[in-house]
Amino acid sequence: MTTTSTNVAYISNQNEIDVNEHQMNDATTMKMKMMMMKNSTTINEQQPFDQDGFVGIELRLMRNLIILSFTSTMILGILQNLLTIDRYQYGQWTYIGFAIGFMFSALSVYYAQAFVQRFGPKRTLIISTVAIILFIFIHYFHNFILFQMAIILFTIFIGPFYAAQLEFISKFMSNLVHLTQTIKRYQEERYQRLLHQLLFCPSLIEYYQQQQQVPLEHRSYPSCSIRNVIFRTFRDNHLRLLLPMAFFIGFEQGFFMADYNKLYVSCALGLQAIGSIMLTRGFVHLGATLLVYEFIRHIQRPIVLLAGAICQLSVLAILYLWRPNDDIPLYYVITITYSLANAIMETLLLTNVLRTFCSDEWKYAFLTLYSLNNLGYAIAFAMSEFICLYIKLFTLILMLIIAIIPMQLCELRLLKFEKILGPAATLTNTNNDHNQKIIDNVEMIQFNNEQNVQRRY
Repeated sequence: MTTTSTNVAYISNQNEIDVNEHQMNDATTMKMKMMMMKNSTTINEQQPFDQDGFVGIELRLMRNLIILSFTSTMILGILQNLLTIDRYQYGQWTYIGFAIGFMFSALSVYYAQAFVQRFGPKRTLIISTVAIILFIFIHYFHNFILFQMAIILFTIFIGPFYAAQLEFISKFMSNLVHLTQTIKRYQEERYQRLLHQLLFCPSLIEYYQQQQQVPLEHRSYPSCSIRNVIFRTFRDNHLRLLLPMAFFIGFEQGFFMADYNKLYVSCALGLQAIGSIMLTRGFVHLGATLLVYEFIRHIQRPIVLLAGAICQLSVLAILYLWRPNDDIPLYYVITITYSLANAIMETLLLTNVLRTFCSDEWKYAFLTLYSLNNLGYAIAFAMSEFICLYIKLFTLILMLIIAIIPMQLCELRLLKFEKILGPAATLTNTNNDHNQKIIDNVEMIQFNNEQNVQRRY
């Protein structure tokens, strides 16, 4: 009897243990399920779009950017065609007016960022587009005073338009970061080059659709501090080596817009050929900009830069030795070669800034380069009416040699830096304050990661 009661008690105790273990297993299972659901929710929050959705959005953005780039190329061709026609209508004061206007645009860069912070990128683009439309439609009045006023108005808003464009680029990249956990350096450079082609594009519709989905903080700075930041970029040793190339690109483009159209194309082929020549230049520049990216993935950047310099020197030598005639294919060959060389140097210049400066610094570095670029435009238009053609060609060759040497040094320095730290690293100023800032940022990131781990457990 005692044994039976003992067995019954043992069996009941064993059943209670099994029930408790089953309940504990159920509780553990529920905890694991809740943790899995929490982790999946966290992953979904970190990845708002799956891979297919991200690819679809990326393709749609690429399509819209190509369409808008085509539109901007058409507008640029119209403006350049009108520029040469205005020279025959208003005389030599046309290019003098453009020289004064681009001088204003070189100075407008220093209040451009404050203008964008005051009115916003959207309104800035709208105002700049209105200035372009006024400049185009003012040709119907055939009034020299209105024409000069339209030039000044148009060039004054070039600086704010550049600043608004850079604001779009910065936020657009931030949206890409939200779409995917990692963004590679080559993807960042590709979107930089595509958005750089949108010089006269009024708005980015697709950007605003994503802007509503991904709210971002909009930092604003006082105008005085913005100007101080821009002026401080002149003291950067690496950027100062790039300034001669920025000035040369502006001076060279001004020469081709003024002297090449006036002394070569219009003299031999007539005014009706300028539009097709300039559109060819725009399309080749766009395609070459995209192809340079493929080149620099397989060929070192200094070699690509040297090839662009050789193409540019070849074009200038041909213009010096050649006498304009009615050989139409030769004009297109010269235009294509020039556009290819210009795209190589301009793309390498912009991507060098992207690889050199941090995300908070390259916008102001770009504004500094745009200022020197517009200054080159102004000097080219001013020299067009007073300096002999051969002197200007010699000046271009000398300026190219002066500009290519320091930029080649920058490319070699960047190549050496990337071999040591990898292509995703950013070459910045090497002073102690900047290094301390990097260390502080790394420590802050590590601290935040530790806090997140503690909260999770």
